[in-house]
Amino acid sequence: MPRNTQPLTNWHGDSWSPVVGHAIDRRLVKDWGKIANIIRPIYQKNHSEIDINQLATQRAFEIEFNALIQDLSNELRRAWGILRDVNRSGSDAQIYRTLQALIHDPKDIQSRIWSIDLGTRSFIEDHHTDGPLALEDQFFNEEKTITACQHALKSLPTPKPSRPKGTKNHAQISLAIALAEIYARHVAMPTRIFDSEKNTFRGPFKDFVQAIMDLIPVQLKRKKDGGTRLVDHMVQIGVESQKKA
Repeated sequence: MPRNTQPLTNWHGDSWSPVVGHAIDRRLVKDWGKIANIIRPIYQKNHSEIDINQLATQRAFEIEFNALIQDLSNELRRAWGILRDVNRSGSDAQIYRTLQALIHDPKDIQSRIWSIDLGTRSFIEDHHTDGPLALEDQFFNEEKTITACQHALKSLPTPKPSRPKGTKNHAQISLAIALAEIYARHVAMPTRIFDSEKNTFRGPFKDFVQAIMDLIPVQLKRKKDGGTRLVDHMVQIGVESQKKA
């Protein structure tokens, strides 16, 4: 079964192996120099009058940059968690695929029913003749549960390959706000400059967001959101969030 159609458990963030975190850290290390080159001029400009000693300024930058990288690692993990457990879990498409998997292979359904998300279990009980608590061990009936899964599946529309146009990507929004917070904490207040000739934003914060979006997993990306290009959309969300902070 393709990765994006696998049934989800309750909360992957509690039980993930280190693989996802290691993959994120490897990407950050790979693009370490690219990120540093974007933010170093802004940092040095903001601290030129404070630290006259160039060596001291460089050392201060290294400390700040290491903290920034750690914050990025944490936030990318959190965005991945939101992607897996909020964007997908509990959606009609995810429930549909989870039910399909249960019906296709009903073996050990009593034990497997507890490895699926809470929303899907509740949805099965809604179509179960025994009603609420029908999936509890003391009331469990395998034949009735399979029938309930079949009725629940029939009540759902066949999902399209992607999320409906215009729906929110909560992981993307969360990451955009987090990137702005990290930039403000370690570099400077994020700003955007609109380039009317190219019809896009520009500036160091835009370059910073672009660098991060280049290294993150493709699942967190969407080329367009309401007609706005992805990175510009991220920049706009981030800058506006800091104005409200």
